[in-house]
Amino acid sequence: MRQWREEKGSALVMVMFMMLILTLLGVTILSATVAGSRRTLTRENDIQSLQLTQKVLDESVALISAKLNARVALPSFDAKNLEMEITNITNSLPVSSEGILENEADGVRTSALTGASGSLIERPEVKADFLPIDDPLRDGTSYTVTLKAAGIVNGVKRTLTQEVKINMFPDFLQYAFGSEQDLILNGAPYIDGNIYAGDDLIVTNRPEYRYKGNSLDTTSLYPKMTGSGLVFIQGLDHFLSGDHKDRLTSITSDGDAQVGNRAKEALGVGVPQLQIKDKQKFIQINVEESFIEKLAAATGASKTDLQKNYDDMGNGVSATSRMSALVASLNTPALKHLSMPKPAEQKPYPPLSTPATPKELDELNNVIIYNNKEIERYTRELFTLKTDLNAMAATSIFTGNLEVGGETFSSLGTQNKDSWLIVNGDLIFSGDEQPLTSVASNVLVTGNVRFKNQVQVDSTMIVMGTTTIEDASIQGLSIDGSEREIVLISKGSILLNRVDAFVPNVQRLRGFFYTDSTATLYGVGSNFSMEGGFFAKGNLTINAVVGDSREQGTNDIAFTPQSPDGTQSSTSRFKVKYNDEVYAHQGKWLPQVEQISLSVGKLELD
Repeated sequence: MRQWREEKGSALVMVMFMMLILTLLGVTILSATVAGSRRTLTRENDIQSLQLTQKVLDESVALISAKLNARVALPSFDAKNLEMEITNITNSLPVSSEGILENEADGVRTSALTGASGSLIERPEVKADFLPIDDPLRDGTSYTVTLKAAGIVNGVKRTLTQEVKINMFPDFLQYAFGSEQDLILNGAPYIDGNIYAGDDLIVTNRPEYRYKGNSLDTTSLYPKMTGSGLVFIQGLDHFLSGDHKDRLTSITSDGDAQVGNRAKEALGVGVPQLQIKDKQKFIQINVEESFIEKLAAATGASKTDLQKNYDDMGNGVSATSRMSALVASLNTPALKHLSMPKPAEQKPYPPLSTPATPKELDELNNVIIYNNKEIERYTRELFTLKTDLNAMAATSIFTGNLEVGGETFSSLGTQNKDSWLIVNGDLIFSGDEQPLTSVASNVLVTGNVRFKNQVQVDSTMIVMGTTTIEDASIQGLSIDGSEREIVLISKGSILLNRVDAFVPNVQRLRGFFYTDSTATLYGVGSNFSMEGGFFAKGNLTINAVVGDSREQGTNDIAFTPQSPDGTQSSTSRFKVKYNDEVYAHQGKWLPQVEQISLSVGKLELD
């Protein structure tokens, strides 16, 4: 058979072709591997540079906090110099426009990584949050420090910006609901804002209520928070939930994998919204010290002397009695002392003979003149008092119980909110709907306070006794197009109550309410909408249902059927929406504490 010469060498060609294929495949794989390694390295550098930048910010914040708290602890510290103190500290922080420090300085480290460095790249900016720089009220308010830092790892640079809020206000103003002990949410309150529990957070879907002396409960929905609300707790094992107060378990009891589901069921929140805040870092308020602080600021008296005199009366004497005696002892020329005028004395008319004698007629005439003068004197003094209360020109002390409402005293006001009204007694707002009762002054009350009907407010009020809000709608005064509010701090309990509980209208409360006691609030027969917050030093319990309620028989309440359809924002009978404008509106008149409150904002990647 004849062989074809053209077939010689074909195996070599095939081998070379396969080698080419394999070589190309190998080069491709090698290139992909190298590129992947480079991407991994770049990503590692990117992550490390971000972490380094955040570390610079964290250490800067820690340094600011440590140095400020050290300054506040000094006897010579004056809260009016807070902005200057912050500026001095931020000016001492090391800054490099390129993010490269020659060495570690002032506690802010660059990095221990090879080929890495990080630092603040701009001098921190300090701004007053609420008032312009030329405003005479710009002192002792709140400030924002803007920190900008960069981290560089092997040539990869990342820049982050973070805002830090610094003030000397108590922490309770930061929350829609909160307690230094247990926060108990039963049923379906709707919460737009953050909440805080100093001990346990307890959540059930079974609100309790009292009706005609009977202690009852019913099945409802679980509470609902908005998607942006944060839950500040002492730990996940301090978050308890269940369908009854006797069947509570920690949200960790079903295992870590179920924590998200339990949090979603109990409050409608995700795990990222659960924040751990050590109660040791909670900045408390002391009501008595706050009262004395504002008393000193309003009257020009020495805070140290007032505190000493108050403490010296502490042997078995109630706080209200001690504070009343302390206020009664104040007598400085700058103070104006007010009281109800002495009622008009009316002498009886003398008997007359028939016909009346000249002497009898003279006596009658004298009585008529005297009675008319007394009526004129009382009317004049009452008008003067009304004018003084409507527009106080200076800090005033009212001795006795003061009832504001109706046409006699329709409002409390001042020409300057640095002038406080000090009521050495009880204060009652009892006006009818027309004319509206308004409060446009800051008030200190040594006794109790009671609100009835509709009141419009722009006030910081500190009360040594108890506070009752009964059938009252507390609305904010509108000033320069902005609705204000009340900050009411009560040494005693705060009672929210409605006499006619089943009326369809909502009782609106605009303000922040704090009690040094425990508190139990009901949105069952009553229907409340709060714009602000409610905080208790003791346990705070909220009970609420969804929908309408009505009297059933003589001893119970009937509720509309409820389903988890997401309507709590409109149908819950106890809604609260946090109001962050309180700092801007009440500013320097809010109580200040001897500790720095520092909170950091979100990180922003430039």
